[in-house]
Amino acid sequence: MRALLLALAVWCALAPSASARQWVVDVPPRIAARGVDLRPGDALDRAGGGLDGATLRRLEVEQADHAAVPLQRIRAGSASTIELPVGSWDLETLPRTDAGDVPSLLAARSARDWPRALTALDAWLAAQRDPAARAEGNLLRARWLALAGDWPAADAALEAAIALAPAAAADFIESHLRTLDRRSDRRAGLALA
Repeated sequence: MRALLLALAVWCALAPSASARQWVVDVPPRIAARGVDLRPGDALDRAGGGLDGATLRRLEVEQADHAAVPLQRIRAGSASTIELPVGSWDLETLPRTDAGDVPSLLAARSARDWPRALTALDAWLAAQRDPAARAEGNLLRARWLALAGDWPAADAALEAAIALAPAAAADFIESHLRTLDRRSDRRAGLALA
């Protein structure tokens, strides 16, 4: 799992993105249990702006191991500072763009209605023009398909994300996924990624 997170962080660090904020799609119960006031539909940003998926994953991998990470939460147009706790967050996010029907996507994900959630995510993906946004969407699609138990489709979505990544990052991700295959926990890693 750690190898997959590291691979995704390196890929995201190399992938260009025009997105300045991240929509929160899902918040694991352990984050809420730690008192973090964060819910689907909120947007996350850094105090100075410019939080993209690459930066969010890099913060989780590099800083959250030893310290809480302060971020700006934007809800209903109002910004406030929150601290994401030490440890893995497992937040599901997407780049905040003007394209795509995010409310439908959030409602389907919250209901764990995978067919409807995947249909909404596919519509969101079709509306995206930024390759980095499409890559992030395909990573989320791979996770949801894994959670739904559709491993062949999850692998295909992961391959689609890798295809959108810069060559060096794609090679790095694939080498780590081959390691996971040998350890027989690639499916568990995909479901948790």
